[in-house]
This record gives sequence, C-alpha cells and structure tokens, in this order.
Amino acid sequence: MWNLVRRIVWEARQGRGDEYTLYIVDRVSPTGSRSVPGNMVAGFTGTGGLMLRDGSVIPLHRVYRVERKGAVLFDRELRGEGEGQSYRQE
Repeated sequence: MWNLVRRIVWEARQGRGDEYTLYIVDRVSPTGSRSVPGNMVAGFTGTGGLMLRDGSVIPLHRVYRVERKGAVLFDRELRGEGEGQSYRQE
C-alpha cells in the first residue's frame, strides 16, 4: 500500500494524479465513505498520513480502495459495526 500511495504522490506532482481515485472511510459522510481524486494528494505527514491539497489529513488505514482509470489497484474489505457491513458505496 505504501508503494502505491507513494506512486500516486509522485504522479500527482507530475500532473497525472487525476488518473487515480482513492476511496476512504469518512465518518462524517452520510454514506460512510467518499472518493478523493489523486491530484488532491499533496504528500505525507510525519506520522504517515496523507496530506491533501486542502490541508486535511487522512490516516492511511482509512484508504480502502484505489483505482487508476477505473481499474482496481487495491481493494480491502472493511467491516462496519455489524458483521458483514461494508463502507462501500454500491
């Protein structure tokens, strides 16, 4: 996962971050998740979180899916409070 996120940061700095989409657990969102375009990723914090261009920080463990041009590069099944509950938007 770290290598993939490093690649997205590098691609974003090269102007190709829009090819990537990260899906994250977002406790504030009514759906429980949201997508973040790769070009919004600015770098890493000192504690290993993702720093977004708007100044917000996302802990890496909240990233559950990464796509590039619609192809899935990383996908992790998440469990909610109930057995089998998923944060994914269907």
